[in-house]
Amino acid sequence: MTYLVALDVDPSTVRPGWTAFVVILLLAIALVFLFFSMRRQFRKINIGDPEKPSQPGAASASGRDPDGTS
Repeated sequence: MTYLVALDVDPSTVRPGWTAFVVILLLAIALVFLFFSMRRQFRKINIGDPEKPSQPGAASASGRDPDGTS
């Protein structure tokens, strides 16, 4: 079992150090890289137009051929 030990530290002399700054900076850089990667993946997605058939001669959702006959 671990016990927390209260340290006698003067709160006026404690400041954030370089380690915390570097960790936050690395997280921000990783976030920027992830954002650009996500944008690139979203651009690869091809949803298409739902009103136009994806292939020539394919039947539409209404079951009719593109020339209007059934």
